[in-house]
Amino acid sequence: MQQNLNTSIGEAITSCMGLAISYYSYKDDMDENSIDYSKASMYYQLAIDIDKLVYDGNQMGSFLNSNLAHINLKKGDIKASLMYLNRLVDSLEYLGTDIPRQLNKIAYFDNLDDIKKEESVNVDVLQILIDSLNTTFINLKGNKEFEDIISRIVNLRKLVNKDNK
Repeated sequence: MQQNLNTSIGEAITSCMGLAISYYSYKDDMDENSIDYSKASMYYQLAIDIDKLVYDGNQMGSFLNSNLAHINLKKGDIKASLMYLNRLVDSLEYLGTDIPRQLNKIAYFDNLDDIKKEESVNVDVLQILIDSLNTTFINLKGNKEFEDIISRIVNLRKLVNKDNK
């Protein structure tokens, strides 16, 4: 039953993401008249809220802050964009070296067997995130707060890689 709950929650979050994308896409050539920033933001925020409620905000939902950051950057609201990027990094720092978070450490899923980290695919998620942010938020290059956000992720990556050796 816990696995069914986990699957259903994952599907709800994925549905929110799909709805958000239907109102706003990262594609720069998307017709501006078909973009509904507020609806897209609402669905991304709902996915984050579900994640917070069930997973303590530290599963997929934390990464959706980057989507909200991108929406706000596209709208020209740099302050809000940086706020969402900081929320993303705050969540990653909270997780520390437990990336991805082990589900059986969450009360709702204490009876689930988790994939052992050494059996999982070895992907440098933090390096991918750094590369993605540097590409997606190129307009923020040189902004001190943005550079501090990247530095925080770089430092966390060093810590995670040190602990995984």
